[in-house]
Amino acid sequence: MTGTSSPVLRVLALVLAVALGLAVDWWLFAPQARDFSAAGLGINTTSNESSFHAGGRRVICFSIDDLDRCLKDLPPSPPRKRLLWLGWSQLYAINNFHAGERTAPSLLAERLEAAGIDLVAIAMPNINPREQLLVYEYVRQRVKPNGLIVPAWLQGMRQEGIRPTWQAALADPGVRAALASLPSGGPLLASVPVQTKSAQEIGQQDSAQHAPTTQERVEAWLVAGLADRFPLWRMRGQAQGEIKLALLEGKEQVLRLRNLVLGTRARNWIVAIPPVRYAINLEAFTDLVRVARQDALPVLVYVPPRPSGERFPFVPSVYIAFKSDSERMARTFGASFANIEHTVADDLWGEADNGAGEIVTDYSHFTAAGHRQMADALAAALQSTILPQMQ
Repeated sequence: MTGTSSPVLRVLALVLAVALGLAVDWWLFAPQARDFSAAGLGINTTSNESSFHAGGRRVICFSIDDLDRCLKDLPPSPPRKRLLWLGWSQLYAINNFHAGERTAPSLLAERLEAAGIDLVAIAMPNINPREQLLVYEYVRQRVKPNGLIVPAWLQGMRQEGIRPTWQAALADPGVRAALASLPSGGPLLASVPVQTKSAQEIGQQDSAQHAPTTQERVEAWLVAGLADRFPLWRMRGQAQGEIKLALLEGKEQVLRLRNLVLGTRARNWIVAIPPVRYAINLEAFTDLVRVARQDALPVLVYVPPRPSGERFPFVPSVYIAFKSDSERMARTFGASFANIEHTVADDLWGEADNGAGEIVTDYSHFTAAGHRQMADALAAALQSTILPQMQ
Protein backbone atom coordinates (compact mmCIF):
# COMPACT_ATOMS: atom_id res chain seq x y z
CA MET A 1 0.00 0.00 0.00
CA THR A 2 2.77 2.39 0.93
CA GLY A 3 4.74 1.62 -2.23
CA THR A 4 1.80 2.38 -4.53
CA SER A 5 0.61 5.53 -2.74
CA SER A 6 4.01 7.13 -2.33
CA PRO A 7 4.42 8.15 -6.03
CA VAL A 8 0.87 9.50 -6.00
CA LEU A 9 1.61 11.59 -2.94
CA ARG A 10 4.78 12.91 -4.56
CA VAL A 11 2.86 13.93 -7.67
CA LEU A 12 0.19 15.62 -5.56
CA ALA A 13 2.88 17.45 -3.59
CA LEU A 14 4.47 18.65 -6.85
CA VAL A 15 1.13 19.84 -8.19
CA LEU A 16 0.39 21.61 -4.93
CA ALA A 17 3.81 23.30 -4.93
CA VAL A 18 3.34 24.52 -8.53
CA ALA A 19 -0.15 25.79 -7.74
CA LEU A 20 1.13 27.58 -4.67
CA GLY A 21 3.94 29.17 -6.69
CA LEU A 22 1.51 30.35 -9.35
CA ALA A 23 -0.75 31.77 -6.66
CA VAL A 24 2.15 33.69 -5.13
CA ASP A 25 3.15 35.00 -8.58
CA TRP A 26 -0.39 36.22 -9.20
CA TRP A 27 -0.60 37.74 -5.71
CA LEU A 28 2.60 39.73 -6.19
CA PHE A 29 2.42 40.67 -9.87
CA ALA A 30 -1.29 40.99 -10.71
CA PRO A 31 -2.38 43.75 -8.30
CA GLN A 32 -0.96 47.24 -8.10
CA ALA A 33 1.96 47.59 -5.67
CA ARG A 34 0.62 48.40 -2.23
CA ASP A 35 1.59 51.58 -0.36
CA PHE A 36 2.86 50.04 2.88
CA SER A 37 3.35 53.47 4.47
CA ALA A 38 -0.44 53.83 4.47
CA ALA A 39 -1.13 50.38 5.94
CA GLY A 40 -1.54 51.65 9.50
CA LEU A 41 -3.48 54.80 8.67
CA GLY A 42 -6.99 53.40 8.76
CA ILE A 43 -9.52 52.33 6.13
CA ASN A 44 -9.17 54.24 2.85
CA THR A 45 -6.77 56.72 4.48
CA THR A 46 -3.55 57.46 2.59
CA SER A 47 -0.59 59.81 2.39
CA ASN A 48 -0.09 61.52 -0.97
CA GLU A 49 3.00 63.44 -2.04
CA SER A 50 0.97 65.95 -4.07
CA SER A 51 -0.82 67.10 -0.89
CA PHE A 52 2.41 68.03 0.92
CA HIS A 53 3.28 71.09 -1.17
CA ALA A 54 2.48 74.81 -1.11
CA GLY A 55 3.88 77.62 -3.22
CA GLY A 56 6.18 75.32 -5.15
CA ARG A 57 7.94 73.85 -2.11
CA ARG A 58 7.48 70.77 0.05
CA VAL A 59 5.98 71.74 3.39
CA ILE A 60 5.86 68.34 5.16
CA CYS A 61 8.83 66.05 5.80
CA PHE A 62 9.22 62.89 7.82
CA SER A 63 12.83 61.87 8.45
CA ILE A 64 16.42 63.06 8.43
CA ASP A 65 16.73 61.76 4.87
CA ASP A 66 14.03 64.04 3.49
CA LEU A 67 14.42 67.00 5.86
CA ASP A 68 16.59 68.78 3.28
CA ARG A 69 13.67 68.64 0.86
CA CYS A 70 11.77 70.94 3.21
CA LEU A 71 14.70 73.19 4.10
CA LYS A 72 16.49 73.69 0.77
CA ASP A 73 13.63 75.60 -0.87
CA LEU A 74 13.03 77.98 2.04
CA PRO A 75 13.42 81.62 1.07
CA PRO A 76 16.34 83.46 2.70
CA SER A 77 15.86 84.51 6.32
CA PRO A 78 15.80 87.29 7.37
CA PRO A 79 13.54 89.01 6.51
CA ARG A 80 11.21 85.99 6.39
CA LYS A 81 10.36 83.94 9.49
CA ARG A 82 10.34 80.15 9.91
CA LEU A 83 7.53 78.44 11.81
CA LEU A 84 8.07 74.80 12.82
CA TRP A 85 5.04 72.53 13.28
CA LEU A 86 5.61 69.13 14.91
CA GLY A 87 2.98 66.42 14.74
CA TRP A 88 1.88 62.94 13.74
CA SER A 89 0.00 61.39 10.82
CA GLN A 90 -2.99 63.67 11.34
CA LEU A 91 -0.92 66.30 9.55
CA TYR A 92 -0.33 64.32 6.35
CA ALA A 93 -2.95 61.54 6.00
CA ILE A 94 -6.23 62.17 4.16
CA ASN A 95 -9.26 59.89 4.28
CA ASN A 96 -10.98 59.21 0.94
CA PHE A 97 -8.35 61.23 -0.96
CA HIS A 98 -9.10 62.74 -4.36
CA ALA A 99 -6.64 64.34 -6.75
CA GLY A 100 -5.96 67.98 -5.92
CA GLU A 101 -6.85 67.73 -2.24
CA ARG A 102 -4.36 69.13 0.27
CA THR A 103 -3.33 68.70 3.88
CA ALA A 104 -3.76 71.21 6.68
CA PRO A 105 -0.02 72.14 6.72
CA SER A 106 -0.13 72.82 2.98
CA LEU A 107 -3.21 75.02 3.33
CA LEU A 108 -1.83 76.84 6.37
CA ALA A 109 1.54 77.42 4.69
CA GLU A 110 -0.24 79.12 1.80
CA ARG A 111 -1.97 81.53 4.20
CA LEU A 112 1.18 82.31 6.13
CA GLU A 113 3.29 82.93 3.03
CA ALA A 114 1.70 86.34 2.47
CA ALA A 115 2.57 87.29 6.06
CA GLY A 116 6.26 86.60 5.43
CA ILE A 117 6.21 83.33 7.39
CA ASP A 118 7.36 79.97 5.98
CA LEU A 119 5.86 76.90 7.60
CA VAL A 120 7.78 73.62 7.89
CA ALA A 121 5.92 70.60 9.30
CA ILE A 122 7.75 67.51 10.54
CA ALA A 123 5.49 64.56 11.22
CA MET A 124 5.67 60.82 11.74
CA PRO A 125 3.19 58.12 12.77
CA ASN A 126 2.47 58.09 16.50
CA ILE A 127 5.18 60.62 17.35
CA ASN A 128 6.02 60.86 21.04
CA PRO A 129 7.33 63.88 23.01
CA ARG A 130 10.85 62.46 23.22
CA GLU A 131 10.97 62.33 19.43
CA GLN A 132 9.56 65.84 19.18
CA LEU A 133 12.28 67.10 21.50
CA LEU A 134 14.96 65.33 19.45
CA VAL A 135 13.57 66.72 16.17
CA TYR A 136 13.52 70.25 17.56
CA GLU A 137 17.11 70.05 18.78
CA TYR A 138 18.26 68.61 15.45
CA VAL A 139 16.43 71.18 13.34
CA ARG A 140 17.68 74.16 15.31
CA GLN A 141 21.26 73.04 14.65
CA ARG A 142 20.51 73.62 10.94
CA VAL A 143 18.05 76.49 10.66
CA LYS A 144 16.82 79.09 13.10
CA PRO A 145 13.11 78.64 13.83
CA ASN A 146 11.17 81.75 14.78
CA GLY A 147 8.15 79.95 16.21
CA LEU A 148 6.94 76.51 17.23
CA ILE A 149 3.60 74.68 17.07
CA VAL A 150 3.32 71.47 19.09
CA PRO A 151 0.24 69.30 19.79
CA ALA A 152 -0.96 68.22 23.22
CA TRP A 153 -1.84 64.77 21.91
CA LEU A 154 -2.72 62.09 24.44
CA GLN A 155 -2.05 59.13 22.13
CA GLY A 156 1.59 60.24 21.88
CA MET A 157 1.97 59.90 25.64
CA ARG A 158 1.70 56.11 25.41
CA GLN A 159 4.46 55.75 22.80
CA GLU A 160 8.13 55.14 23.53
CA GLY A 161 11.52 54.98 21.87
CA ILE A 162 13.20 56.82 19.00
CA ARG A 163 12.42 55.37 15.58
CA PRO A 164 15.34 54.41 13.29
CA THR A 165 14.65 57.26 10.84
CA TRP A 166 15.66 59.76 13.55
CA GLN A 167 18.18 57.85 15.67
CA ALA A 168 21.07 59.25 13.63
CA ALA A 169 20.23 62.71 15.03
CA LEU A 170 21.49 61.49 18.40
CA ALA A 171 24.98 61.24 16.93
CA ASP A 172 25.17 65.02 16.41
CA PRO A 173 27.46 66.48 19.12
CA GLY A 174 25.37 69.66 19.30
CA VAL A 175 22.17 67.68 19.79
CA ARG A 176 23.78 65.46 22.41
CA ALA A 177 25.12 68.43 24.35
CA ALA A 178 21.73 70.14 24.31
CA LEU A 179 19.90 67.00 25.42
CA ALA A 180 22.43 66.22 28.15
CA SER A 181 21.54 69.48 29.89
CA LEU A 182 17.84 68.59 30.14
CA PRO A 183 16.07 66.46 32.78
CA SER A 184 14.65 64.14 30.09
CA GLY A 185 17.75 64.22 27.91
CA GLY A 186 20.05 61.97 29.92
CA PRO A 187 17.68 58.98 29.94
CA LEU A 188 16.92 59.59 26.26
CA LEU A 189 20.61 59.49 25.32
CA ALA A 190 21.15 56.38 27.42
CA SER A 191 18.21 54.59 25.82
CA VAL A 192 19.65 54.79 22.27
CA PRO A 193 23.47 54.52 22.31
CA VAL A 194 25.02 55.75 19.06
CA GLN A 195 28.46 56.72 17.83
CA THR A 196 29.06 60.46 17.74
CA LYS A 197 29.34 61.96 14.25
CA SER A 198 29.61 65.44 12.86
CA ALA A 199 26.56 67.19 11.48
CA GLN A 200 28.02 66.93 7.98
CA GLU A 201 28.44 63.17 8.30
CA ILE A 202 24.84 62.78 9.45
CA GLY A 203 23.32 65.04 6.82
CA GLN A 204 25.00 63.40 3.83
CA GLN A 205 26.48 60.13 2.77
CA ASP A 206 30.17 59.68 3.39
CA SER A 207 31.91 60.57 0.13
CA ALA A 208 34.99 58.53 0.91
CA GLN A 209 34.63 55.16 -0.81
CA HIS A 210 36.47 52.26 0.77
CA ALA A 211 37.75 49.36 -1.33
CA PRO A 212 35.22 46.50 -1.14
CA THR A 213 36.33 43.30 0.54
CA THR A 214 36.23 39.93 -1.22
CA GLN A 215 33.11 39.02 0.76
CA GLU A 216 31.37 42.24 -0.27
CA ARG A 217 32.24 41.68 -3.94
CA VAL A 218 30.94 38.10 -3.89
CA GLU A 219 27.73 39.13 -2.09
CA ALA A 220 27.14 41.97 -4.56
CA TRP A 221 27.66 39.58 -7.49
CA LEU A 222 25.24 37.02 -6.05
CA VAL A 223 22.55 39.60 -5.28
CA ALA A 224 22.84 41.16 -8.74
CA GLY A 225 22.63 37.73 -10.38
CA LEU A 226 19.55 36.73 -8.40
CA ALA A 227 17.87 40.06 -9.17
CA ASP A 228 18.55 39.66 -12.91
CA ARG A 229 17.22 36.10 -13.13
CA PHE A 230 14.41 35.91 -10.58
CA PRO A 231 11.63 38.53 -10.41
CA LEU A 232 10.52 37.14 -7.05
CA TRP A 233 13.94 37.96 -5.61
CA ARG A 234 13.59 41.56 -6.78
CA MET A 235 10.21 41.76 -5.08
CA ARG A 236 11.20 40.12 -1.79
CA GLY A 237 10.64 43.37 0.11
CA GLN A 238 7.11 43.68 -1.27
CA ALA A 239 6.50 40.01 -0.54
CA GLN A 240 7.51 40.46 3.10
CA GLY A 241 5.18 43.44 3.41
CA GLU A 242 2.29 41.60 1.74
CA ILE A 243 2.74 38.58 4.00
CA LYS A 244 2.79 40.74 7.13
CA LEU A 245 -0.34 42.61 6.06
CA ALA A 246 -2.04 39.33 5.15
CA LEU A 247 -1.33 37.98 8.63
CA LEU A 248 -2.72 41.15 10.22
CA GLU A 249 -5.81 41.05 8.04
CA GLY A 250 -6.23 37.37 8.86
CA LYS A 251 -6.08 38.19 12.57
CA GLU A 252 -8.74 40.86 12.11
CA GLN A 253 -11.03 38.38 10.31
CA VAL A 254 -10.54 35.79 13.06
CA LEU A 255 -11.43 38.35 15.73
CA ARG A 256 -14.53 39.41 13.83
CA LEU A 257 -15.59 35.77 13.52
CA ARG A 258 -14.99 35.32 17.25
CA ASN A 259 -17.15 38.34 18.02
CA LEU A 260 -19.90 37.00 15.75
CA VAL A 261 -19.85 33.48 17.20
CA LEU A 262 -19.65 34.56 20.83
CA GLY A 263 -21.96 37.53 20.43
CA THR A 264 -19.37 39.86 21.92
CA ARG A 265 -18.79 43.46 20.89
CA ALA A 266 -15.58 45.40 21.24
CA ARG A 267 -16.72 48.80 20.03
CA ASN A 268 -16.35 50.49 23.40
CA TRP A 269 -12.59 50.13 23.46
CA ILE A 270 -10.27 52.10 25.71
CA VAL A 271 -6.67 53.11 24.99
CA ALA A 272 -4.64 52.61 28.16
CA ILE A 273 -1.58 54.73 28.97
CA PRO A 274 0.98 53.27 31.42
CA PRO A 275 1.58 55.88 34.17
CA VAL A 276 5.37 55.51 34.01
CA ARG A 277 5.43 56.14 30.27
CA TYR A 278 3.09 59.10 30.69
CA ALA A 279 5.48 60.64 33.24
CA ILE A 280 8.52 60.10 30.97
CA ASN A 281 6.79 61.70 27.99
CA LEU A 282 5.38 64.59 30.02
CA GLU A 283 8.92 65.40 31.17
CA ALA A 284 10.12 65.48 27.54
CA PHE A 285 7.09 67.56 26.50
CA THR A 286 7.91 70.02 29.28
CA ASP A 287 11.57 70.19 28.23
CA LEU A 288 10.57 70.90 24.63
CA VAL A 289 8.41 73.88 25.56
CA ARG A 290 10.96 75.12 28.10
CA VAL A 291 13.86 74.99 25.63
CA ALA A 292 11.90 76.68 22.86
CA ARG A 293 10.89 79.49 25.20
CA GLN A 294 14.51 79.84 26.39
CA ASP A 295 15.39 80.23 22.72
CA ALA A 296 12.94 83.19 22.71
CA LEU A 297 10.53 81.39 20.37
CA PRO A 298 6.80 82.07 20.52
CA VAL A 299 5.25 78.65 21.17
CA LEU A 300 1.68 77.47 20.58
CA VAL A 301 0.61 74.30 22.39
CA TYR A 302 -2.70 73.14 20.94
CA VAL A 303 -5.21 70.38 21.65
CA PRO A 304 -5.74 68.74 18.24
CA PRO A 305 -9.06 67.85 16.60
CA ARG A 306 -10.79 64.65 17.71
CA PRO A 307 -14.15 62.96 17.17
CA SER A 308 -16.73 63.45 19.87
CA GLY A 309 -18.22 61.20 22.53
CA GLU A 310 -17.77 57.43 22.36
CA ARG A 311 -15.77 57.76 19.15
CA PHE A 312 -12.78 58.93 21.23
CA PRO A 313 -11.28 55.91 23.06
CA PHE A 314 -9.63 57.50 26.09
CA VAL A 315 -10.83 57.56 29.69
CA PRO A 316 -12.47 61.03 30.04
CA SER A 317 -10.83 61.78 33.39
CA VAL A 318 -7.37 60.94 32.00
CA TYR A 319 -7.95 63.10 28.92
CA ILE A 320 -9.20 66.06 30.96
CA ALA A 321 -6.21 65.79 33.31
CA PHE A 322 -3.81 65.68 30.35
CA LYS A 323 -5.30 68.83 28.83
CA SER A 324 -4.99 70.56 32.21
CA ASP A 325 -1.37 69.41 32.58
CA SER A 326 -0.57 70.67 29.08
CA GLU A 327 -2.19 74.07 29.57
CA ARG A 328 -0.57 74.55 32.98
CA MET A 329 2.83 73.63 31.59
CA ALA A 330 2.44 75.96 28.61
CA ARG A 331 1.39 78.90 30.81
CA THR A 332 4.28 78.22 33.22
CA PHE A 333 6.83 78.92 30.48
CA GLY A 334 4.96 81.75 28.81
CA ALA A 335 3.75 79.67 25.86
CA SER A 336 0.32 80.10 24.28
CA PHE A 337 -2.39 77.46 24.52
CA ALA A 338 -5.36 76.77 22.22
CA ASN A 339 -7.99 74.06 22.20
CA ILE A 340 -9.25 73.18 18.70
CA GLU A 341 -10.48 69.67 19.54
CA HIS A 342 -14.06 70.25 18.34
CA THR A 343 -13.27 71.98 15.04
CA VAL A 344 -13.57 68.99 12.67
CA ALA A 345 -17.15 67.79 12.13
CA ASP A 346 -17.98 64.23 13.18
CA ASP A 347 -19.06 63.17 9.68
CA LEU A 348 -15.58 63.91 8.27
CA TRP A 349 -13.63 61.28 10.23
CA GLY A 350 -12.50 58.01 8.69
CA GLU A 351 -12.78 54.47 10.01
CA ALA A 352 -10.24 51.97 11.34
CA ASP A 353 -10.06 48.47 12.76
CA ASN A 354 -9.54 48.81 16.50
CA GLY A 355 -7.45 45.64 16.73
CA ALA A 356 -10.25 43.77 18.47
CA GLY A 357 -12.28 42.86 15.40
CA GLU A 358 -14.48 45.97 15.22
CA ILE A 359 -14.63 48.80 12.69
CA VAL A 360 -14.72 52.07 14.63
CA THR A 361 -14.25 55.77 14.03
CA ASP A 362 -10.62 56.63 13.29
CA TYR A 363 -9.80 59.18 16.00
CA SER A 364 -6.78 60.64 14.15
CA HIS A 365 -7.64 61.00 10.47
CA PHE A 366 -10.28 62.79 8.43
CA THR A 367 -11.14 63.84 4.90
CA ALA A 368 -9.77 66.83 2.99
CA ALA A 369 -12.73 68.86 4.26
CA GLY A 370 -11.52 68.08 7.78
CA HIS A 371 -8.05 69.31 6.84
CA ARG A 372 -9.58 72.59 5.68
CA GLN A 373 -11.43 72.94 8.98
CA MET A 374 -8.27 72.17 10.93
CA ALA A 375 -6.26 74.70 8.91
CA ASP A 376 -8.95 77.35 9.53
CA ALA A 377 -8.98 76.66 13.26
CA LEU A 378 -5.21 76.70 13.61
CA ALA A 379 -4.90 79.86 11.51
CA ALA A 380 -7.33 81.61 13.87
CA ALA A 381 -5.46 80.28 16.92
CA LEU A 382 -2.13 81.49 15.54
CA GLN A 383 -3.56 84.93 14.75
CA SER A 384 -4.78 85.36 18.33
CA THR A 385 -1.60 84.02 19.95
CA ILE A 386 1.92 83.80 18.50
CA LEU A 387 1.58 85.29 15.02
CA PRO A 388 1.70 88.92 16.24
CA GLN A 389 4.82 88.04 18.27
CA MET A 390 6.54 86.68 15.17
CA GLN A 391 5.77 89.76 13.10
